Amino acid sequence: SNTWSSIYAAAEISTGEIFLGTYKSSNAEMIKVSNSGSFVWSKNWNPILGGNTFYEIYQKSDGEIFFMLYDTNTGAASINSIDSDGNIIWSNSASALYQDITELNDGSLIGHQFSRSFTSISPTGSINWNTNIQQSNAEVMYHSDLLALSSGDFIIIGMTGSSFSTDGKTIYMMRYTSAGNQLWYKQYKTKNVFDFWDAYAFTMSEDSAGNIIISLNDNDNDGNGPINTGVFKVDSSDGTKLLP
Repeated sequence: SNTWSSIYAAAEISTGEIFLGTYKSSNAEMIKVSNSGSFVWSKNWNPILGGNTFYEIYQKSDGEIFFMLYDTNTGAASINSIDSDGNIIWSNSASALYQDITELNDGSLIGHQFSRSFTSISPTGSINWNTNIQQSNAEVMYHSDLLALSSGDFIIIGMTGSSFSTDGKTIYMMRYTSAGNQLWYKQYKTKNVFDFWDAYAFTMSEDSAGNIIISLNDNDNDGNGPINTGVFKVDSSDGTKLLP
């Protein structure tokens, strides 16, 4: 086994190798290890790329490794792509940090920002568009998962703010096109269904019929324990809840 301190991001690529992103006071390093855990290389690309924190590492379908660098001292951020040997393919500045990245079937990347908005990034790193995900009738508080659909659209799911949820509907879900147009927005009730209030949507997957399977966890926020879990299914075409 090997140990590295201050690992802020990690991703396993298709070959089984692992890319680790570190935090340092300056010049954060990326470390590549083999599928057996042995050290391969470390790079920081300074001064071409600045930043002391890695926020996201993601392998695209073309094999390139996408990652985000952030500098906690200056607030500067960049989005970058390298090959598996660490050679820079492209690099661009970024106006926000991405909490999650997923790739759509047109090769573009969708990044969910901490500011509750989305950015579409082209396969060559340019910004296609930005859009907010704020709702007039419910505040989107916590994002939990981002799912690319086989149709080319994408879905985001998470928890609403307690002051905006109604009748125990603490889970929200939205479907967007690859152009950033919202198709629908739904809230889902968890109280008296899974018998807990503060439900978090943890993961999503698409089944063969195009329906969305969601797993939930309440994280025992009320302190009464135990941690509750649940699964439900929705129709991706309009957000209608199918199960339970």
